[in-house]
Amino acid sequence: MADHYTKTSFVLEADPRDVVFLREVTDLDLSLVPDIEWREQFENRSARFKNAFPGSDADPFEAYRSLFSDPAYPIPGFEISCAGMTDDGRQRIVVSGDQIDPETLANIVQATCPSALPTGFCYAYGCSKLRPDEFGGGFVLITDDAVVFRGTQEGLHSALKQLEDEDARSLVLATRDPKHGLSFWNKETGFGRLADATVFTPSEAEKAAPVIAADEPEWTTMPRWPQ
Repeated sequence: MADHYTKTSFVLEADPRDVVFLREVTDLDLSLVPDIEWREQFENRSARFKNAFPGSDADPFEAYRSLFSDPAYPIPGFEISCAGMTDDGRQRIVVSGDQIDPETLANIVQATCPSALPTGFCYAYGCSKLRPDEFGGGFVLITDDAVVFRGTQEGLHSALKQLEDEDARSLVLATRDPKHGLSFWNKETGFGRLADATVFTPSEAEKAAPVIAADEPEWTTMPRWPQ
């Protein structure tokens, strides 16, 4: 037997009204409430909660439970504590926990604290016994319309693969402009700076739709990581 844990602790700065809403979500533990009392519990929620998470007649907490990676186990799994105020009136809070679910935490922050976005947090996971490949971590980037995860195991496997196989490296689509030199494709804004280029995996590049330009675009291999 061994214990596994996923930990985080980070500071979030948000409008005080968002922090109140986050507390309302954090303090709700449906595992302690019988199903037959859910309708009553839902009606006792704030107007903001009911507008943000409109449920169905059969399940008033249906939308709320969709925040959780396991909707059948809707427990936030983290705590928040005050850490003062910023000069511009934003509230600083510490979000922490030693048995968190990164996906659930990210979904809750995105849904309750729009004033804090974009933001993100790092997390670490481990095991009470020294078992191979049971240790790692990563970070989560949270924006208004996306939640992006990057993990250390994922990064390590990618780095090792790139060392062994150049074809495993990421790609950008480039074209040459007679006046401005090389330009790189961004699927939202068109050709421009390398810093703004859309990065494709080899499989994504194979499926990408053709891009028309004066000089026929070509796929360019990104530098190997790590250098």
